[in-house]
Amino acid sequence: MWAVAISFLISVGWWAPLVIGITRSIGQLTGATEAIAEGRFETRAGVVRRDEIGQLGESIDQMASRLDSLVNGQRKFLGDVAHELGSPIGRMQVGTSILEDRVPDNLKAAVGDVREEVQAMSALVGELLAFTKAEMRMPSTEMRPVNLLEVVEQAIAREMGDRKVSVEVSPRLEVGADPGLLLRVVGNVIRNASRYAGAEATVKVGASARGIDRVELKIEDNGPGVPEDALVRLGEAFYRPDAARTREAGGFGLGLSIVKSGVAAMGGKVKFGNVRPHGFGVTITLAVAAS
Repeated sequence: MWAVAISFLISVGWWAPLVIGITRSIGQLTGATEAIAEGRFETRAGVVRRDEIGQLGESIDQMASRLDSLVNGQRKFLGDVAHELGSPIGRMQVGTSILEDRVPDNLKAAVGDVREEVQAMSALVGELLAFTKAEMRMPSTEMRPVNLLEVVEQAIAREMGDRKVSVEVSPRLEVGADPGLLLRVVGNVIRNASRYAGAEATVKVGASARGIDRVELKIEDNGPGVPEDALVRLGEAFYRPDAARTREAGGFGLGLSIVKSGVAAMGGKVKFGNVRPHGFGVTITLAVAAS
């Protein structure tokens, strides 16, 4: 029995470091791949080994580096194209406005249709620029204390007009954020609620502290909500649920993408979900402003 016990202890002492090392490395690889799958391509596995697990870690790091280069290159290209289109589209808007005043009455409707198409192109270019700016936001983002209620009130005034919105946000709540980016994020969520919930729907905005270092902002409406199978894809660029695939009702499918990218750039988290018994809600979690 003593021989068996001694043999067992020697075996454990021999194999335990190996098993612990392998388990730790696999955990690092799992965490890195999950982060990369969420779009954080700057993530590296950081596994330093000379065996097959180390080779796998190096392959994952190389994959992440190439994805980072590819995706950022595409975003930059998209932003450059949108920026270059801005000037000619602006001239087209001016030209069609002048033309509409000067053409005979029988042609005004046709020119008006062209002007509406140009305005739609201008709106798309504007959303593309906002999307690429949020996606390309660098670590030098201007993070500073921002009064959450002030941002919410600005977004409501800009997006809702005379429509009433229920607001329950303490004037004392401050978050660490980029002021312009946070305004764009909140404005896009409120615009999304206004667009899909309908003219008679109710929009509610509330915020509360979560622990000592987080603030949770909720924006909900009592509209029809989103199909359950579409929830997992919300936030993807250019994705719109089937029920909203018209330009008039569904926009361009970039609003929630800007929300997702903007919140991530500020170190926060966003969650999309339906509200019971009916409606749609967005929950944004941000860090409390550093004192």
